[in-house]
Amino acid sequence: MQAVAGAALLRRRRIPAHVHFGVAKDPTQPDGLAAHAWLSCAGRVLLGDGAQRERFAVVGVYGVCVRERA
Repeated sequence: MQAVAGAALLRRRRIPAHVHFGVAKDPTQPDGLAAHAWLSCAGRVLLGDGAQRERFAVVGVYGVCVRERA
């Protein structure tokens, strides 16, 4: 949820960003999967454990669009 909230804050300031969603096998979880999301801007991870994200396979990326003011 932090990644999504951070993206919303950046969007209000008209700063483009991406929310990445990933999954990984995790035998400690009841369904055998773990999920993670992280926020990036200009190629840098802003939110979400940057070191931990390496174990997750990206299943989707949501680009936060920024419109120019009219």
